[in-house]
Amino acid sequence: MNRRDFLSSAAAGCALAGAAGLLPRPAAAQTVPSLHIIVPAAAGGGWDLTGRTMEKVLRQTGGIGSAQVENIAGAGGSVALPQFLRMKGENDLVMVTGFTMVSACIANQSPYSITSTTPIARLTGEAHVLVVPQASPFKTLDEFIAALKAPGRPEEFHLQPPTEPCVNLSIYTARPSHCPALLR
Repeated sequence: MNRRDFLSSAAAGCALAGAAGLLPRPAAAQTVPSLHIIVPAAAGGGWDLTGRTMEKVLRQTGGIGSAQVENIAGAGGSVALPQFLRMKGENDLVMVTGFTMVSACIANQSPYSITSTTPIARLTGEAHVLVVPQASPFKTLDEFIAALKAPGRPEEFHLQPPTEPCVNLSIYTARPSHCPALLR
């Protein structure tokens, strides 16, 4: 997906969320005075772009009066999640998040879970992939899963950034050993 398609999708998602009444509005003819958008990542990444695009579209369409976008970076979103949950009851608060936070909370053994939140709109889709170096013995996902199931395998596989060109095996998780469905 290129940047133009992404921004169009995000704008359409925001407009749809507003039109469907998924965003809080005091009355149909009024705007929300302000909105606090938590982005659980550093500025410049995907979640940041989504949060800032959402803020821009909602302002331009009159859905909100003003907004504050707050970046809380660290540990795949598991640093921001407890801070967001402590803000419970604030009606002008939303968080942009995704699948990465689910695996980050598991991998970081966080006592907090995204299941403590309420999803209100899907703005984008995420593609997660598992890649291996081209020289790897794994050429298919089935070969990789077989290695995970093999006796004597390491207790946990830790993924690292590739140091050479990679092959896409079409699935990703931060630690495959934490994904029981993958091991069935």
